[in-house]
Amino acid sequence: FALHLGTYLVSKYAHIHRAFVSLEKLRWSRITLSGNVDPHLHSFVRDGDDKQTVEVEVDASAGKDKLSAKVTLGITDLLVLKSTGSAFHGYIHDEYTTLPEVTDRVLSTSVDLAYTFKPISLSPPTDTAKLEFNIPENFTPGSIWDGDAVTIRARNGMPDIFSLDDSAT
Repeated sequence: FALHLGTYLVSKYAHIHRAFVSLEKLRWSRITLSGNVDPHLHSFVRDGDDKQTVEVEVDASAGKDKLSAKVTLGITDLLVLKSTGSAFHGYIHDEYTTLPEVTDRVLSTSVDLAYTFKPISLSPPTDTAKLEFNIPENFTPGSIWDGDAVTIRARNGMPDIFSLDDSAT
């Protein structure tokens, strides 16, 4: 959607040569009613505070027939906590140091993660309204461009690294 919208903007309007589109996707799960196994068809609850993000830059500065795009996907506001296995020691002390050194502590943080793909070429729309959008041929489910699959791998991998890393500082 972000690529389509950016392509439309730079193609439709002669004075626009670059479009930036940012999207956030919230996590929602269907509500399961008491005593039911199946979730309700049209009731949902937020499933975590983290958000899936997409940032797209569609560039027509080389010409309206030579469109290129940069795509960055990510996750923001992923809250993590480990109750042990983290330390805060071995740092420089000065007159502003107030925290004591500890070799084991609770660590909680909010993780923002972004990954940028190699720039791609886009086909300009050929229809008068500039609404046509040709999905690049390598944008197939399971490919490197499968944004949902990439985000799932990143969201599952990051907590593994956070949990298993013996954080020294």
